[in-house]
Amino acid sequence: MKKLNSILFLAVAAIMAICVGASCSSDSDEELDPYYDVNASGFHTMIAKLDSAGAKYVIVDGRTAALYAAGHIKGAVNYNVTAQNTTSDDAAFPAWLKTNYPIASGYYVLIYGCPSYYGPGRVSNCGYGKAHTYYLNGNYAAWVTAYPTEIEK
Repeated sequence: MKKLNSILFLAVAAIMAICVGASCSSDSDEELDPYYDVNASGFHTMIAKLDSAGAKYVIVDGRTAALYAAGHIKGAVNYNVTAQNTTSDDAAFPAWLKTNYPIASGYYVLIYGCPSYYGPGRVSNCGYGKAHTYYLNGNYAAWVTAYPTEIEK
């Protein structure tokens, strides 16, 4: 009887552990696809390469509208990227991106101003892939320091 109780206890504990683990996933827990994590110089170089090749790309400023209005990288579009709008590949931000900058058209996505664990990872994961996804490491402040003449307000 003692052995049966031990087995039952272990079985219930295992089932509970599986249920809790399955219900507590989020973008920060999810394994999102890789992307290029580049500094301001690398971001600038990529923009120049895409321009010279005539490639389609979008620079996404993932900050709030107020921060965007105060200054942003020339040519960037604003979409406030949050944990709530990147919860899955068909959440609000990836859906907006795929509608306006279609993967099939070969768009590159250069993104900054949002946490790396859900912004660019979700972009890569929803179809753009590592080859088409670049994240500005160091964020907007690094860009302002390196390229102060390439800011729009």
